[in-house]
Amino acid sequence: MRPPGRIWASRASEERAHRRVVLALGAGVFLTHWLVLPPGWLWGPAPFYVAGALALVAAAAGYRGFHVPEGVVATSAPGVALALRSEYWPFHYGCFPEADGSDRCLLAPPDAASFAVQQLLTSVAFVLVCCGVGYAVGRGLRRLAGGA
Repeated sequence: MRPPGRIWASRASEERAHRRVVLALGAGVFLTHWLVLPPGWLWGPAPFYVAGALALVAAAAGYRGFHVPEGVVATSAPGVALALRSEYWPFHYGCFPEADGSDRCLLAPPDAASFAVQQLLTSVAFVLVCCGVGYAVGRGLRRLAGGA
């Protein structure tokens, strides 16, 4: 029974709010990175920490009972934005400044188009798998707790 005076949002409105927030965050990450930072600037563990944090957000969405589009696909938007900027596996080539001030140069591979597609798909798949596993864990915990 609901406590009197407390406003409870429906799951559908929570899903819409969740979707709006993470898609806006993903667009913000992509635009900021595209306008300010060169591709691959965050190489190192930072993007993988972002993927882990998104998995936790997806687990919370799964536990709340959100549907898969909101729980997995929308939650992965910030990670996909980083994947599009070569933060997980590099597919941009040329010379770019790194975070420590040094320059890093990547030569174009002989089959640049297929290499770029392969690396991009690997990066996006990695983010989706992280969010999918987090979502599945959240749904499993919800079932163990007695939720539907």
